[in-house]
Amino acid sequence: MNLRPSTALASAALLAAIGHSQELPLSAPPLAMASASATAIAPSLTSGGVDADSPGHRAEAALAGPLGAGYRATSPLFELRGGGASFAAPVLASAGPLLAAVEPRILVASGDTVALYGAGFATGGTPAVTFAGLAASNVTVVSDTELSVDTPLLTNPFGNPLGPIDVRVTTAAGVAEVDQAAIASPAYVQTSPGRIGGNFTVTHMGQPGATGIPSWATALPGVVIPIGGIGGAIELPIIFFTYGAEILDASGVSSSTYPIPDDPALVGAVLQFQTIIIDSIVPLVASFTNTVDVEILP
Repeated sequence: MNLRPSTALASAALLAAIGHSQELPLSAPPLAMASASATAIAPSLTSGGVDADSPGHRAEAALAGPLGAGYRATSPLFELRGGGASFAAPVLASAGPLLAAVEPRILVASGDTVALYGAGFATGGTPAVTFAGLAASNVTVVSDTELSVDTPLLTNPFGNPLGPIDVRVTTAAGVAEVDQAAIASPAYVQTSPGRIGGNFTVTHMGQPGATGIPSWATALPGVVIPIGGIGGAIELPIIFFTYGAEILDASGVSSSTYPIPDDPALVGAVLQFQTIIIDSIVPLVASFTNTVDVEILP
């Protein structure tokens, strides 16, 4: 569409099309133009290099004199300059990425290659991915719904796996984060709450066929005991009680359920667990897990 800025009315009408709002000396009559659906009233206008702003638009009287040529106005959807008008196609806003699943969910804490499934991954370049706040590497956009990444080292300062961790995907359109989307293993995880007079469940997660040895203890702050040949360290070194061994099933999981006495005085107490998971006796391949705090609820 070509518009000739040959008269004051034409110049003022062009600015009207973008919703210009500032009151200036010269006015013009109503005029519908600039889009198939917009109707605007031509605003007042002046010259002499005066800028006029409105919330969504900007107009500039570029030349001195009574309505000289060279007026320019812009908006997010179109631009008017001199005697011409050009229109940009509308852009739909993105709702940001969606993270639905990490596969496998049980990760090897020393590093693993995993797939992330969701939507909106192919927006604005390669996404940034973190596990427990630590950056993943070799992030590959397989499709808009799948990423392939290498996980970072997911252990605490004592070398023990972190257990349940949050996973975050950041793209140009936004951020998706899922709490406990993955498990850094070998891990020990509370999988049901502990209430007085009831039971609670804790679950080993690691390699299928491995042996888990659950233990209960009270932590002694600042005391950590490494044991040669076993990864990580004991973080709960006193009042140490060990239960019977458990064999992890084909999915790498084994659960145990423990009773809690029906005693209101126990409410608010915290039981602390840590286990050893043994993958092999000869040669010895074993690791301590993360610690688990089980709070007793009413």
